[in-house]
Amino acid sequence: MQEDKYGVKGIQQDLMPLLKYVDGFLREQGIEYSLTYGSLLGQVRHGGFIPWDDDLDIMLDRQNYRKLISFKDKLDKDFRFEKGTWLPRIFAKASHQDIADRVFVDIFVMDRVPKSGFKAGFKLGLIDFLMGMMHRKLNLSMYSVKWKPAIFVSWLVGRLFPMRWIQRWFDKVSAWGGKEGDMKIYNGIFKYVNGKQYSPNVMDGYKDADFDGLKVRIVQNPDIFLRETYGDYMTPPPEAQRVPTHFKLDE
Repeated sequence: MQEDKYGVKGIQQDLMPLLKYVDGFLREQGIEYSLTYGSLLGQVRHGGFIPWDDDLDIMLDRQNYRKLISFKDKLDKDFRFEKGTWLPRIFAKASHQDIADRVFVDIFVMDRVPKSGFKAGFKLGLIDFLMGMMHRKLNLSMYSVKWKPAIFVSWLVGRLFPMRWIQRWFDKVSAWGGKEGDMKIYNGIFKYVNGKQYSPNVMDGYKDADFDGLKVRIVQNPDIFLRETYGDYMTPPPEAQRVPTHFKLDE
């Protein structure tokens, strides 16, 4: 039996049927997608999961994301679409009781960056403020000193509005930017939202790829996304950084 060095093999086994279902569902609805972040890195570098990864990440451009929203009610009863804050997820039931109904696919949306530097900065500022408004529990320790006041103020303002309103505003602002120019994932990790920007052709095409024996979709040239996100992505991190992010099962 293969060693479960990082305690995530059981979770990965639960994630595979979820990925198979999501891939089939998106193909059936004519929705184009790609693995992204750790899942895309795992496919390219390991042919499947990164050995210590414990979730799945996909990305869609705005047009395909809108199609997903329009078809989300067609998901089978064992799967559900949920948008807790700014990051949508598709959840599935798991075989492990302690994480049941908590295995999920994170859904990231790639949008255009306005060509005007002023408009790009204004859009990013609004995105940051709306993210702060969506926090229900405030944890300022997550942010550097320069961000703490803005996050606190935006959190206070967010108490005045229903979450669904703020989410609607967030989606509308994210979609600003036209049809050309650089691209950015505005509904991602805070540090990436404020740092990572991608080439205009990062999602110009898609292809099939093998992920631990399952045929999935990835962008035509994954090197563009991975290099602009991670730099030298083919070199694994130091052993001390190889840790699960969400779960760890002691089996």
